[in-house]
Amino acid sequence: MYRYFIELVQIFNQLGAWQKRGLALWCCGVLLAESCQISRVADALLAEKKGSVGAISKRLSRFLGNPRINDEAMTRVWIEWIVSRYNQQQWSILVDETKLSNHVSVMMVGLAYRGRAIPLLWRCYHPKKYPVEGQVQMIADLLRRLQLIVPDTIHMTIMADRGIGTSPDLIRYLEQAGLDYLLRVQRSCHIQLSNGDTIPLKQLVKYGECWQGQGNVFKKAGWIACYVRIEWRLGEKDLWCLVTNCPLRTTSDYAQRAWHEHSFRDLKSFGFNWQASQVWQPERLQRLLMILAITYTWVLSQAVLYTPEERISPSRTAPRESLFRRGLRWIRQLKVTPQPHQVYPDFYFCPDTPLLC
Repeated sequence: MYRYFIELVQIFNQLGAWQKRGLALWCCGVLLAESCQISRVADALLAEKKGSVGAISKRLSRFLGNPRINDEAMTRVWIEWIVSRYNQQQWSILVDETKLSNHVSVMMVGLAYRGRAIPLLWRCYHPKKYPVEGQVQMIADLLRRLQLIVPDTIHMTIMADRGIGTSPDLIRYLEQAGLDYLLRVQRSCHIQLSNGDTIPLKQLVKYGECWQGQGNVFKKAGWIACYVRIEWRLGEKDLWCLVTNCPLRTTSDYAQRAWHEHSFRDLKSFGFNWQASQVWQPERLQRLLMILAITYTWVLSQAVLYTPEERISPSRTAPRESLFRRGLRWIRQLKVTPQPHQVYPDFYFCPDTPLLC
C-alpha cells in the first residue's frame, strides 16, 4: 500500500523526497489503521516499514510539526489537482463547521460529490479563541482563496446551513464576489412581499406544503432582495427556509448540504477516528487534515473504480452503503487477499448530475 501513496504524492513538487515519504507514510498508515492517532498509525505501519513503533511515531510527529513545509502551497496543489481530475463545470461548494469535543473547531469548505464532500480548504482554531475577524470574514477568506485557484470557467454555488446562512453580511459578500448561493435561514426571518406585506417565513407554508417566490429579507440589515424557497417535507420535523440569488435553485438541490455532515462522520467514528487523533494544536491539525483529505478522496476513487453500484429499490431514496464504506470495505479485502491487486494510483471521479446553470 505504501508504494501506491509514494506514487500518489509525487504531485507535491514543493516537498522534498523525505517529506513526500512522510506524507505517503501518513496516508498509508491512516488507511491501514483506520485511525489517525499516531500510536495506532505507527502500529499499523510496522508491516510496511522496518523499525520500531517509537521510531515511526517520532517520524510521523515530525512531519506534522515540520516548519519547512508550506501548507499554503500544498493547499494550492491539492485544489488544482481536484480541478484537473473532477471534469465538471458546476460545483456545489458546502461550507460547515465541525468540532472535536471542546478541543478544536474546524471551518471547512468542501466539494459535494456522490453523497459525500471532498475537503478543499479549512481553518482550525480553539473554540474559546474564535478568529478575531469573525465567522463571515473567515468564510470569505476561505472562499476568496478558492476563487483564486479554481478557474473562472467553473461555476460555484455556495451552500450552508442556517447557523452560517442566516447572515446578511455573508450574503452581501457572496453577491459582491459573483458567487451563487443557496443558504438556509431561520424560520423566524421576515420577508417583504411584492404587495408590501411583511410576514415571517414560517407562516408561508404548512406541513407538507412548499412555497417559492421573490421578496426582500433581513429587515434589520436594510432588506436584501432574493429568491425564497420554503418547503416542509413530509416526515420532517421542521421546514426548510432557503434564500438564493439564482431562480433555478430548488430545495432538492439543497439536500446536498447534508453530504458534508456525512463526510465528517466518515472522517470521525465511521472511518478514520479523527475525534481520537489527540492532535489538538490548530497548526498541526491543519496538516493532518491534508493527510485525511488525500486518503479520504483516494478511498472514494477506488470505490468508484472497483466496487459495483448498489441497485436502489423504488422504495428507497439512497443506497444502504455509502461510497466511502464501499471503498473502505474493498481496501480491507486487499489487506487480507494474498495475491496482488491492481489499484489506481491517482484520483478518479464520476460526477453526479450537475446543477442547472
